[in-house]
Amino acid sequence: MDCSAVKESIADSMLFGHKKGALPGAVRNRTGLITRADKGTLFLDEVSELPLPAQASLLRVMESRAVIPLGAEMEKTSNFRVIASTSKDLDRLGREGKFHKELLLILKGVCIHLPPLRQIQADAVKIALYDIDRSCKKCKIDTKGVSPEFLDILTAYEWPGNVAELTGAMDKAVASAKK
Repeated sequence: MDCSAVKESIADSMLFGHKKGALPGAVRNRTGLITRADKGTLFLDEVSELPLPAQASLLRVMESRAVIPLGAEMEKTSNFRVIASTSKDLDRLGREGKFHKELLLILKGVCIHLPPLRQIQADAVKIALYDIDRSCKKCKIDTKGVSPEFLDILTAYEWPGNVAELTGAMDKAVASAKK
């Protein structure tokens, strides 16, 4: 679930599901992502952007493993794990009251900090070479080589858009390279 693209008005419906007629525009039953994640994983991308009311509801579900779709009377259980990502400092947001502190504690069960690409510039070369190869295969062309100057540019640039920016740049480089 891309939390940055979820409006507060539909967050609960997306997570928990709803019954037909439970809210405006609900013309059919909808199974929520939590129920669909049963015996699997729910990935919350940019979890810091999830609206606070939905964070509180998510916390209750994570503690109880039970969800009640909007407009339903019976709860459903769901055995799922959560993987959440964010580019923001959740500890700071929690202190500022912009992220639910208890949800943060649950999400921090296992934390993996991935530094931005600008801090691990040597990885930029590895990622770029991998991506060039992937892009060439996708385009059904021979894998392109790179010059030392190209590698110097890769490591000198700070990549503010991280891997997404690097991947986009490599795709453009392959597309503009001569066959």
